[in-house]
Amino acid sequence: MKHLLLLAAAAVVLVANGLALVHAVRNRTGVPEAEITLTDNEFNYSRNPDDSGVTLKMNLGGSKYWREPGAFSPTHLAALGFDVSKPPSDKDAEVFYRRQRPRTGFIAIGFEGDPALFTVINSSKDAAALRARYPDRKRVAVVPAAVRLFHYPALKLPSEPERPAFVGGHVIQFPSAIHVPKPFSDGFRALPATERPEGSEVPLYRITLTYGRSLEPWVTKVEFPAQPGPR
Repeated sequence: MKHLLLLAAAAVVLVANGLALVHAVRNRTGVPEAEITLTDNEFNYSRNPDDSGVTLKMNLGGSKYWREPGAFSPTHLAALGFDVSKPPSDKDAEVFYRRQRPRTGFIAIGFEGDPALFTVINSSKDAAALRARYPDRKRVAVVPAAVRLFHYPALKLPSEPERPAFVGGHVIQFPSAIHVPKPFSDGFRALPATERPEGSEVPLYRITLTYGRSLEPWVTKVEFPAQPGPR
């Protein structure tokens, strides 16, 4: 019986690996959905000496939070399936919005507008509609995401006008973990332990991500401008 259980477990692993491989091949087949080059400004890199590869965490920074107008205006939130019928100033608004579960959809991320600001540009339940609105595949990627609704109460700071209560969205999940395999990962071992020096315009690294049919990214190019020699 133990032998049969081991064989069954091995079969499950093989099937899972096979399905993952098929999914990866399908994602990378055909014309890329987008191809965007990012730098260390857009990633968090945590060193792990026991890992032969490198995993980077894509950083959207404070731009994950939005109020109207923007990626998560009431109109956008309603289109994602949220109930935004209660006025944010209502006394029961905080409980009403806190009880709503997260919704899934798609977000457009990239450099639309400001070439130095990597951010969430827009959201929708329709990936094709987002791509039609943002056709530049070198600057904008469309990816699946989970969004949580947040209620922000009115705020009054000294010497500033009062900020009225509003409802906004927060991206809680999207394809943000980027695995950098060998040989691309080799150059990361030679990077300094510190971040880019303040005021420096030379990135520690520059990474090209290609997004495939499943809207998932993989690394196709890595450059280290501050290091001599080709990589």
